[in-house]
Amino acid sequence: MAEQGDRIGGAEALDEELAATVRGSGASAGAVFLGTGEQRGLRLVAMCGVPEELIAPWQRLPALRSSPLLDAVREDRVVWVACQGDMARMYPHVAALLPYRYALAALPLSGPCSP
Repeated sequence: MAEQGDRIGGAEALDEELAATVRGSGASAGAVFLGTGEQRGLRLVAMCGVPEELIAPWQRLPALRSSPLLDAVREDRVVWVACQGDMARMYPHVAALLPYRYALAALPLSGPCSP
């Protein structure tokens, strides 16, 4: 889970909603990131279905590097990676860290946010 100092108000409710969404969609894992305000980077605030050790490299995502999550936010669109081969072609540095079979959808959510 995100570091204690990174937790937002209502984090337990967010964890529960994320887990329900992941189960309801048939996905195996999910995560929620919030903008850091620091050059539009992202920080992990909730996750489920992924061992903490696996997600550790993505606790904070600086805006300097391309990734499905950052591209989704920057371009305000859904980024769909259908398979590991697509990830290797589109984001080779991410694929090198995730040598597993998977698909990934990254999408920006917007709206009011209150702590």
